[in-house]
Amino acid sequence: MPTDGTNNITKRKIARPQPEGLVPSNTILYDCCAYVFFCSEHGNVALSVEPIRQHRWLPYTVLPHKMAWQAAALHASYIVLAGGDTNLAIALRERSPYGQAYIMEVQRIQIGQSMRFMTRIIFFIRIDMKRIAKMPNNQEQTKTVTAKFQCCQTKNRIEWRSLESIQSGTINLVWGPEPVNYIRRINRAVPQKISEFSLRQAYCYLPRNPPRNQEEEMLVSAQITESDIQFLYKNFMEHCFPSFSMTISSFIEYMKQYGLEHKENHLIRLFQAFNTLNNGYLSFHELLLGFASIDPHTPHKSIRIRFIFRYYARNSDTIMNQKEYRRMVCDLYPTLDEKAINEKVYEFEQIVGANNGRITFDAFMRAIASHRLRGTTTLCRARRSAFMLLNRAKIECPLSSNRNSFHTLSKMVISKKTFQGTCQRCKQLHKYVICPELSILNTNGLINGKLLQNGYIPMATNISRLELFIDSSHYGPQLLSLIRQFVPNKGTCLSPKGVCQRNPTELLQMIEHLCKILLPMLDTTEGKCVEVDSPCFMIGDIHGNIEDLITMERHIWYRLPLGSNVLFLGDYVDRGRWSVECSLYVLTLKTMYPHKVTVLRGNHEVRDIQRKYSFYDECVYKYGKLAGESVFDMLNQIFDRLPIVAIVDDAIYAAHGGIPHCSQTISSISKLPLELKSERDSELFWEVLWSDPINRTQYEQICELFMINPNEQDGFVRNTKRGAAWFFSSDGAERFLTKNGLTHIVRAHEVPANGFTFHFGDMCTTIFSSSHYQNENFCAVLFASQETLRVIVIDTYSNRPSFE
Repeated sequence: MPTDGTNNITKRKIARPQPEGLVPSNTILYDCCAYVFFCSEHGNVALSVEPIRQHRWLPYTVLPHKMAWQAAALHASYIVLAGGDTNLAIALRERSPYGQAYIMEVQRIQIGQSMRFMTRIIFFIRIDMKRIAKMPNNQEQTKTVTAKFQCCQTKNRIEWRSLESIQSGTINLVWGPEPVNYIRRINRAVPQKISEFSLRQAYCYLPRNPPRNQEEEMLVSAQITESDIQFLYKNFMEHCFPSFSMTISSFIEYMKQYGLEHKENHLIRLFQAFNTLNNGYLSFHELLLGFASIDPHTPHKSIRIRFIFRYYARNSDTIMNQKEYRRMVCDLYPTLDEKAINEKVYEFEQIVGANNGRITFDAFMRAIASHRLRGTTTLCRARRSAFMLLNRAKIECPLSSNRNSFHTLSKMVISKKTFQGTCQRCKQLHKYVICPELSILNTNGLINGKLLQNGYIPMATNISRLELFIDSSHYGPQLLSLIRQFVPNKGTCLSPKGVCQRNPTELLQMIEHLCKILLPMLDTTEGKCVEVDSPCFMIGDIHGNIEDLITMERHIWYRLPLGSNVLFLGDYVDRGRWSVECSLYVLTLKTMYPHKVTVLRGNHEVRDIQRKYSFYDECVYKYGKLAGESVFDMLNQIFDRLPIVAIVDDAIYAAHGGIPHCSQTISSISKLPLELKSERDSELFWEVLWSDPINRTQYEQICELFMINPNEQDGFVRNTKRGAAWFFSSDGAERFLTKNGLTHIVRAHEVPANGFTFHFGDMCTTIFSSSHYQNENFCAVLFASQETLRVIVIDTYSNRPSFE
């Protein structure tokens, strides 16, 4: 099968058509208006040509929201026709050459996740230059139009093609079927149409159990998940836009972009196999079922067999000629010579029942079903799942969900900020910047094809060697070893197991040992605000995701006590089914390497929150009420004493939630009591754990909701999302950083789709380190080194979610 899926993601820009005029910078999918410009005098139609690979589609523009559709489309059409010449556009509007101008069709497509509908208008305009001569005389405007506007002349990206050439479908590199479909309607009486494509229609095939039809049965057998289908739909829409379907040119671009196939002769045959409707373009459902048909896990049943038949039968899905089935035989026996192939072709014809060098699909199906024809199960079979490659691609080449974040990383050069401490003589100057490159850490420990650190040491060898530094009486190595051995057999989200579940007494002894080490350490050496030096990895929320935690160990801190410091930002428990194991792991790491590992407290390391969510129930479920409550109480004794803020290199403020409002100095945080159990103990403590950043627009909207003046709030407003603590804006963040002589904020507490996001330019970064938590989000960490903050996304695609 040509689609072996072994190629890397192709680093090439998708050459899709671009709108005339302004291009939105923060989204791929937006409301738009596409134009069918038809010159009745010359019989030509306008097409827009994409400059990189010459893909053609209808000219289109962004559709403004504050105008009626007809007025907005008409207004923008003069700008398109004038090629961006403002004076000519004004003259065309005053002396319009339009014989007809109306909306042909309105289509609304529902977008996944956001649930909003995107609108696309098809607007027909018949150009009649003779109309200008019949208008009341305006010599200046007539002169401008006739001098600058030549009908059917190629200009900028607009080219004119004959009506016949487009209707016949002979123009190459057409991005979508719309030019042909709508231009065929020009001289026909077709009523205006409004259509809608909802998510219910998009997701009509899902891996249900039990399946409702053969298509769903195939999805289940191929182990394709609902999230795979949701991502493919989003990916399909973004690639095809402004079209809603995929022509062969678009299909070839798509397959090459994601490294699914590169040979065009194979891609052409794949396209015809995918195209079950045989209409020259693919719908989303055809792409989905096509990928399922070539999946290595899909059973060899009727849908797949018909797919194979279409792959080889070039012009029919019912008849295959001798040249076509000879190619199939060659693929079945690739090592045979010409003479042996001729013998196999004759044998094939006898088995299937060829008639005058032709076979039918029914005969082909019967030969396979009766086991007379064998070996076809290997045909049209990818070596790797297309969904696996596409999901890896959304890590390596993300397209849209947080496009701004990736745009920031790849394009924006962050202006350096000089650290100005409260005492210049006592503090070193630091100038931290955001690294403009996104690093992808894959399952082999490689960053963009290079080793993360020179001399990669496999985890098992390295850990056993480094744990020799630990006192033999320390329970740490034993507990970490138990957790690592437990992970492969940890059970499922519906039926989770617990480490030492059969011997809770042993577990309680080890936790008591942790308490004896950690409680005095936290009381005497750390307090509520700690200082951390770079190089340092900063880890966001974990939430009981033990698989991701072990993956990070394997690639990030496997060299402890050598290498970089590690700073955990809190939320080790709740929601995920292995919160006990995650909290034990992190706290054990702290006891073993107290000067290398810093553990901050999150808003879920609080008893009341844990009882509301899942941690208390997990302890009792795994170890019984008596032992479970002991585990719960002893771990919370440690949580009560954890620090809540870390200052990295006297420049970076790191905390779980954000900055406080009730007190604006770091010294006030340092003076908090050593033991804090709940909100009642300290308002300042609660604000650090629960606050969130918001942009200026959101800030002003909430102020308006509360009927308060945004300029009188110092950049803070009550947190309506959490019902606790505050939202802080860029003004509030800048005041806090300036007052404390800091430059950046690093936090966790929220779930960005990419595992990270930026706020207020480069001033504040959110990091989240538990993948598959919400809408298939990624696992990311932040690395501070040499006055640079680098985002690293960890490849955890093969890890299972930690909760349903």
